[in-house]
Amino acid sequence: MFDPCEDALASFADARDNVERMRRDVAIRSGIIRECTGIAYELLFRQKAPSLFGEWLRKPRAIEIDEVPGFDELETAGGYTSQELRRLRALDLVVAGTDRCASPAGPMFLAIEISRTIDLEDIDRAAERAQLLARGGAKTRAAVAGKVITARARVRADETATLIRLLEDVA
Repeated sequence: MFDPCEDALASFADARDNVERMRRDVAIRSGIIRECTGIAYELLFRQKAPSLFGEWLRKPRAIEIDEVPGFDELETAGGYTSQELRRLRALDLVVAGTDRCASPAGPMFLAIEISRTIDLEDIDRAAERAQLLARGGAKTRAAVAGKVITARARVRADETATLIRLLEDVA
């Protein structure tokens, strides 16, 4: 015998299951989009390093971490723990150039963390990784790059002398 209440409850349960499945799908797709956005920002900042970081460096260019003077020697000599090496190799971008502010001018390296929205963790990571790179003797500055920065991150950047490059600054 047909019971409209049971039929409605079954339909409701199916609808609830479908909504839950859609929520999971949206969460997965949102994660993929965030990951792709992060990769796109890293590629953009790497490609446009000369124009984006020329305010602080003459002839800025993106380099690999192994090209920072002293890095290979320190790594070979065991000057970094395996955890420090993992964190350094996870650095989003290293830009090399000649320091515009130093007298006499000399080479400088920017340890850059890139994020669409720069937050406290980005500032802290950049500062820590710049200190690790400087251990090899290279003059290094922490920097962050992205589209926007939170107010708290801006304060932390000022406290840690971390350079900030927002896309809107050069648009």
